Amino acid sequence: MFLVSVLLQSSANAFECQKLFDFIKKNKPESIDLLLKKMSENTEFKRFLGHYTLVHKSKSLQNATHLEPRVIVYGEDAKTIMTFINRADVHDRDVIELSCWSDSASAFEFLEIDFSNGLPPIDRLVSKPTSCLECHGQDPRPNFEAYNTWSGMFGSLSRLGCSYINKKSKEYIYYNEYLKMSRNSGRYKYLPDTTEFTDHTTSGYGLASCVTHKLVQDRGADDAQYETVVEPSSIQFQNAFSKEPNAQLLDLLTPLNSKRIARMILSQQYSEAFRYAMHGVGLSCDLNDGFIPDGLQTRGSSFFTLESDTIETVGAEYLSRERQFLEFNLADQDDPISRAPINFGLKYIKTISQLRYVFERMGLSFNRLTMGFDSGSFDFSTNNATTTSIVSDIINFAYAIDTSTSDNQPTCEWLAVQSHKALSALKLNLDVKKSVAHIDLSLIHI
Repeated sequence: MFLVSVLLQSSANAFECQKLFDFIKKNKPESIDLLLKKMSENTEFKRFLGHYTLVHKSKSLQNATHLEPRVIVYGEDAKTIMTFINRADVHDRDVIELSCWSDSASAFEFLEIDFSNGLPPIDRLVSKPTSCLECHGQDPRPNFEAYNTWSGMFGSLSRLGCSYINKKSKEYIYYNEYLKMSRNSGRYKYLPDTTEFTDHTTSGYGLASCVTHKLVQDRGADDAQYETVVEPSSIQFQNAFSKEPNAQLLDLLTPLNSKRIARMILSQQYSEAFRYAMHGVGLSCDLNDGFIPDGLQTRGSSFFTLESDTIETVGAEYLSRERQFLEFNLADQDDPISRAPINFGLKYIKTISQLRYVFERMGLSFNRLTMGFDSGSFDFSTNNATTTSIVSDIINFAYAIDTSTSDNQPTCEWLAVQSHKALSALKLNLDVKKSVAHIDLSLIHI
């Protein structure tokens, strides 16, 4: 057992995680059932429980079925995520898993609260369990797919502000069985519904009525048009506050993960020298136009190689997600269930390729940057933002651009000049260090 880390204890936001610990200390529940009961009787914690989504086929250590789905509670800002299942697992472990975001550290903390033997010792929780880090990474982040399909979750298709379940699908059968046989029993009965609150507009995701739409022109078009279908072929999945829980959770997590990545960028030894090249990526400049000195261009894969690999990886990821989605849900032939590679467009491919190009020269891995289950995923997309705009946000979180010599309007040409100057100085510095190291090595052999 390890003490809860300093990272969590010193967190400036002190949102639900610390409040949850204090709540457990005060109420002393000896089981997850008693904890949920106490939380449901407290106004603040009841609201927290009202923001949730359900997983009927889980990739986590918490096993789930459609009758006993895994519950992911994320609150109003997803700075605390609490997950649990309906009973102890096959190893008789009855555990709440927590993801706690720290504003001060720009990092996620993963913890377990183990109720297997009654009231857990809250002052000595397991911090960053090895079993969690194997999937979430050494610098952990939540695993959650990009917009707009979430295989194995109820409401697995999100579009136009609603989460859908096709009435002809296996997911529809599963969801109805859950509602009839499980929703009002076990631990699920403590999850509040919409009738228990007077407001239903958290983070722009209110509970206005949803209608089913049908695409009426090419799915690859940038200005795709939809028309309302008179007889809806789908039902909506919602929690107490949102008619699009999965998309809402993704939108809440994305800026937090972006700040995590920005912190990782700044932790690199020579990150400052790449400031202008990174802003060039954010503005979709062509890095071949003088951004990178010749000596640094050869350090890592060529842009052409990275671009080809990015196209191949994006296509494979899309096909994999499509296959997983169709295991439980269905989509009409004219209905885009996800963004095919052609819909990502050349700008998306260029942005990711150029970001990878700079990262390689900074010595930074792209592994587990996005929140996709595939550690090599390149897709950051959300309901409200494209991958390109999110990459731009990440860069702006990391670097404040000095525009004093560019009339406060940084252009690609100005950024290229500044980048070439900064990286040429870096190359000279690295060459000098390499030369000194070589001389020292020669002296050692004499």
